[in-house]
Amino acid sequence: MNITKKKDWQYSGGLIIIIIANICFYTLKTMNLYLILSALGMLLIFGKALIQNNFVVRIDRCVMYLTLIYTMFTVYGCFFLRFGEYNWDKMLYTYFLNIAIYTTFCHLIKNDDWPQKLVLPFTIATIFSVVYLVVVEKNNLIADNVRIGDSLSGNVNTVGVCLGILSFFLAFGYCTGTKRKTALIVLYIVTILIMLLTGSKKTIVLLFLGLILIMQYSSGKTFKLIMIITVVGLIIYAIFAVPYFYNIIGFRIVDFFGNFFHLKTVEYSYSTESRMNMISEGFRIFLNHPVFGGGEKYFGLLTKSGFSYSHCNYTEMLCNFGIIGTLVFYVPYFTNIHKLKKNCKEIDGRRIGISLLIASLILGWMMVIYSDLCINYIPIILSYALLRKQDLQKYSNKKINCLNTYLTNKYKYSKFEVKCR
Repeated sequence: MNITKKKDWQYSGGLIIIIIANICFYTLKTMNLYLILSALGMLLIFGKALIQNNFVVRIDRCVMYLTLIYTMFTVYGCFFLRFGEYNWDKMLYTYFLNIAIYTTFCHLIKNDDWPQKLVLPFTIATIFSVVYLVVVEKNNLIADNVRIGDSLSGNVNTVGVCLGILSFFLAFGYCTGTKRKTALIVLYIVTILIMLLTGSKKTIVLLFLGLILIMQYSSGKTFKLIMIITVVGLIIYAIFAVPYFYNIIGFRIVDFFGNFFHLKTVEYSYSTESRMNMISEGFRIFLNHPVFGGGEKYFGLLTKSGFSYSHCNYTEMLCNFGIIGTLVFYVPYFTNIHKLKKNCKEIDGRRIGISLLIASLILGWMMVIYSDLCINYIPIILSYALLRKQDLQKYSNKKINCLNTYLTNKYKYSKFEVKCR
């Protein structure tokens, strides 16, 4: 109700609906609800954008990037499918969802108070998702040694990653906002605990990257830094000392590092071993067709692991699309990090943009993201929106400078007179 009182509420409202639909309702049982909610979100965003722009559609770098990669996915999936099925309609639907998210980001970050406007929809979506998860899986929360999240979209790992990405925006809002900081940090801690209960090791990576983001704002502020270290210590203590958390996530972390460093005092993690074997196998399969790849789900055709995908975005893309397709997908991640670091004058934009891109690059080693929900595209989409804002500001300043030069030369005004006029 508070959002509908704001100007251009359709953008924030549409983004909230899209995020909730993707996190909570992308399941076989609730697929119709997912389609209806996502369509409603796109209708709100595209309808408002078209009216504001006088029904003129603007094509920029992000739209071209999304169009290029989804065209590549569709061509490979429809004409070079090697195993199973390719859901072209789902990929096309996700493409338009990503365009809607980009349109919303471009609008929300236009003004100086953009951090608060950007964080608001993610905060509301997080509250709904956490409450919905608690209500749906309250029995699993009470039980011991049970990972939560299977009732929502994808699986426990997908839910954990989605909540982890949302937690970045909560941390960002806490660092940049001036209102409701206590409520935001409480929601952030609750979200962290819920995502840890999914039992996904990926959530640990997102947790520490989010804390690094917070620490960037805490330099020189001793009290805040002490509070952050205290919170981190309590979370680590809960994971490894409290039996409830240890039986869900703690032992998985111990086994992972034990297998990684070949420690004999820990239990053997078959999950970690199988993932490492699939990544190794993926690089071997990739060498069969290194340039353009072997086609959609080429790994699934040749693998001996029993899985249809390699659980790693890099090996999956190399097997399917080759070096060319992988570069098309990933080069903008690195170029946008460089551009944000070099050209983005807003410190807040640099920090949240680069942090999310680094998180996405790390997650690529742990899961397949190119064919997943649109939540995983938020980092690259937000970076494009931030860079677009910088380009528009440069263009606007250039026009002003040209006008000043023109008036000064033609009418012999001084710079002060030109500014006043």
